Amino acid sequence: MLRFMDSQGEPERERLMLLAHNPGMSELFEYFSGQPHSVPTAAAAVFKRSGAGSWLAPESWTLIDLLLPRELMA
Repeated sequence: MLRFMDSQGEPERERLMLLAHNPGMSELFEYFSGQPHSVPTAAAAVFKRSGAGSWLAPESWTLIDLLLPRELMA
């Protein structure tokens, strides 16, 4: 996934929303957030650019929100 993201080039935005499906989403979420979490189907993670380093470096992003389907249904 990171290779694909790198091949697309750095986005011109300061926010990143991860929408994906396991396997792989939980690992990608942990990579960018530094927090292990089992990410269920239909979840979305929102990050804000927080550093000037490589756009794919985990320290360049801060987790803003993790939207879980069960919370949206309440």
